[in-house]
Amino acid sequence: MRFRLLGPLEAENDEGLVEFGGIRQRAALAYLLMHSNQVVSTNQLLGALWVGGDAPTTARKILQNAIWRLRGAIAGPTSDSPAPRLLTRSPGYTVQVQADQLDLLTFQQRVAAGRAALAGGDPQTARVLLSGALSLWRGPVLADLVEEGICWPEATALQNKRVDVMEDRFDAELACGGHQSILHDLKALVAAEPLRERASRQLMLALYRCGRQAEALSVYGRVREELVGGLGLEPSLELQRLQQSVLNQDPALDPPRAPQSLGLPASVTVLRPARERDGDGADVGPAGPAGHNPVSPAGYNPVIPAEHAPRYTPGGAGHTPGGARGHNPGGSFGSISRSASGSTAAGLSHDFPDDTPGFVYDNVGTDDAVGPAPAPPRPASALLVRFGFGPEFGGLPPEDMDRALDALTMLAREKVEAHGGTVASSLGSLLLGLFEDDGPEDPAAVRAARAAAAVRDCLTLPAPPGGPRLPVAEGLSVYGAVCTGPAAPPRNTGGTNTGWSGGGLADDCQAMLASVAAGEVHVCDTTHRLTEAHATYRHACASASAPWELLSVADGPGGPGVLTYGDRECELDLMRSMLSRTRRRSAPHMVTVLGSPGRGRTQLLMEFQRRVEEGETEKVRVLTATAAPAGSGTGGGGARMPADVLAAYCGIRAEEGTMMSSVRLDGAIARLTDDEDTRRRLLPALRSLLRSAEPVGEESLAAWREFLALAARAEPLVMIWDDLHHADAPLLDALDRTIAELSDVPVLHVVAADDRLLARRPHWSAGHPHTLVISLLPVADDALDRLLESLLLPKRETELAR
Repeated sequence: MRFRLLGPLEAENDEGLVEFGGIRQRAALAYLLMHSNQVVSTNQLLGALWVGGDAPTTARKILQNAIWRLRGAIAGPTSDSPAPRLLTRSPGYTVQVQADQLDLLTFQQRVAAGRAALAGGDPQTARVLLSGALSLWRGPVLADLVEEGICWPEATALQNKRVDVMEDRFDAELACGGHQSILHDLKALVAAEPLRERASRQLMLALYRCGRQAEALSVYGRVREELVGGLGLEPSLELQRLQQSVLNQDPALDPPRAPQSLGLPASVTVLRPARERDGDGADVGPAGPAGHNPVSPAGYNPVIPAEHAPRYTPGGAGHTPGGARGHNPGGSFGSISRSASGSTAAGLSHDFPDDTPGFVYDNVGTDDAVGPAPAPPRPASALLVRFGFGPEFGGLPPEDMDRALDALTMLAREKVEAHGGTVASSLGSLLLGLFEDDGPEDPAAVRAARAAAAVRDCLTLPAPPGGPRLPVAEGLSVYGAVCTGPAAPPRNTGGTNTGWSGGGLADDCQAMLASVAAGEVHVCDTTHRLTEAHATYRHACASASAPWELLSVADGPGGPGVLTYGDRECELDLMRSMLSRTRRRSAPHMVTVLGSPGRGRTQLLMEFQRRVEEGETEKVRVLTATAAPAGSGTGGGGARMPADVLAAYCGIRAEEGTMMSSVRLDGAIARLTDDEDTRRRLLPALRSLLRSAEPVGEESLAAWREFLALAARAEPLVMIWDDLHHADAPLLDALDRTIAELSDVPVLHVVAADDRLLARRPHWSAGHPHTLVISLLPVADDALDRLLESLLLPKRETELAR
């Protein structure tokens, strides 16, 4: 049995979610869990269940009945040992649970460990633990009870503690150089809590490190205005000193430069630099500056146990045909470090000689240096790609991790080679591609940028407006850096071509990755200058070496300004044409996109949404909803889709209460119609739609269709319905009737589903003049989708069953 308080109250046993009775029963359980493993007196419980002392004379009997029913619910099937117990202990009751059976106790444990790590000078461990603690939150504490008017001081204190932990996590991220990754969360926290000086200090520091000094100073100005105007107080000395440091550009504010984890298993030490040799072949020490470690990209610290780390085998991610495992014939980037006993670190092959080359970096100091003198460096561009694996991958067996890493490396290799580049080498989660400058028609920098964007776009989904790109699978991240400059060309030694080597370019890319957030590609100033006619950028990073984030690149050498979307451009053109037709004819239209669930279909929908929101000359409102499978709890079978669309249009947030929701709904209706009879007719039915978790009734659906008609007449609508094969019959009927019965409403419905929709409705959208069906054929990258789904889906199903 698992209990969850950090959000709506939930309990789950081996058979799924447990349904509890009325509000008193749920409140009694919640209050006992908030004081788990402690005795709560009967009087204390009565005061919590009837706030304000208005308990009826039968309150004790009601409480006893609630406890009796709770015992029966908690005693359901569970594999836990020991199982949770609700016991009578004078002068009241107690719930006995283990830490892993209650999210609140797990949260407290992780927070304690994270704070201890932070205090002990280990911010890397602290940020992992604190992020894990915050990931347990699903919304405000006991949001369902708060909606019913129950609010306890303990819940308020817990909400405040969550904010404290967020600030602790921000401190850890800043100490690790993660200022860019927390910027969005920091802005949201400071906007919600403008008087929290600690969060304001953190936001100022993060903005300053991102090169946004003016914005950092404006944060100080807003905080001072709030404090002086509202409380008559000046900001704290700490905040004032920080303002002065920003004005003086104090070097102490710069991000830390401590080496970070490469992300290899804990049992594998980092690679040491290639060693130079004197004329007699004697080892004279590491090449480059003392202490320099060329394989330490910052910002990536996956939680993968050593026993689950990837193995590098022939044909795998670290294999180059024709060479030894982990070896590339272009030279030596470093050699595998060995333990004191002399054995290779666990997880790597055990038959490497001491000086087996690892990651190709340059030709200096290698055993094959004898031969013709190296040719002068030539202009080239280097692309360094790094893959990250989060805790979601931690439970996979080693062979599955190998498969995932092999597939990702093969994907990156294909993109590099498809754009005229050469894969210099790959080791573990890193891959280096080099592009030679062949001529002005198709410069190396442009091709490297295209390859980087292609890899990124295969592993992320388009960003929602104003937000970061989303990973195609939870826990999978990709980072890219492109640098342009001189590189050592291939040379022949004893009949063997060494291939290109990255040299200083690879070093520069390595340094740039420290400033790259997940899902981003950054380029140097030279690359930006050479590609700005072919690509779009934004200046988004404080690092002098990687100041430009790549957004998009022209798809081919045909000229600048024509941005395409790969194999889905034709489908996007069809959808845009249907939107134009919808507006010209002021009539409802429907596009049905049929294809297997996965990244390809989702990317198509998100890219269409982005283009509509950013590219339309006349305003168009886009609303989206996704159907949950039947039996998946509240909202299963698409039951919540109409309510979600209505709430999005009216600006109703999930955490808002009934009163505020009604106010926003009434305001939206009033803006759409002046007819009082219409308002009185729609308001009760739509209020019921927002509140109900049950399947939608015909009266509410009719009111919902009328509301959408009013909204579309005021402003054209695009409504995107994803996974509609899960929707129940009433919603499918409602959409079908929208097309058939409404004649003067400019609304475009974009329906995404798999073949199950046609199995249920063979004549779906047939016979209507304003409908279009698009069948998506698989594209080359769908194989990666299938692999990730096969690896992660069984694990997710197991987690849901617990």
